[in-house]
Amino acid sequence: ELRYLKTIFREKYKHDLGEYLSSGLRGDIQKLVAALTNKDREYFAEVDQDLAVMEAHHLYDAGLSKSWGSDQDLFITVLATRSREQLRATIAAYENVAGHIMEEAIKSEFGGNIRHALLAIVECIDNRPAFFAKQLHEALNGSEPTIRQ
Repeated sequence: ELRYLKTIFREKYKHDLGEYLSSGLRGDIQKLVAALTNKDREYFAEVDQDLAVMEAHHLYDAGLSKSWGSDQDLFITVLATRSREQLRATIAAYENVAGHIMEEAIKSEFGGNIRHALLAIVECIDNRPAFFAKQLHEALNGSEPTIRQ
């Protein structure tokens, strides 16, 4: 879907979608938008459980296990480039490794728009139809769409 959208955008507007979207952004949110639009998500025929466990350990080591700071780029890379199925496995493995859900790490380590964006990705991976139904419902009722807090 994204490849098709990028092609149509380039044909119609003569600009690269990723560059256009990230041109007005800075910091981690720019990195996330660039990763989401400039890299194709991986699509595995099967979920690689070993990769899921390995990345869960890396994410835990990069986040709440550290006494100070975090490796936010790792969260951005994994959440922006893995397939939905692979992310489901990684998120489940993360809970086993860390003893808490991934959303807790994101809430603790990120702030602002990047926090909301990463939480939206995790929520969408968890249940895509429910995520979009909630966003649509809130938009139609005049309230600002929310992400699980």
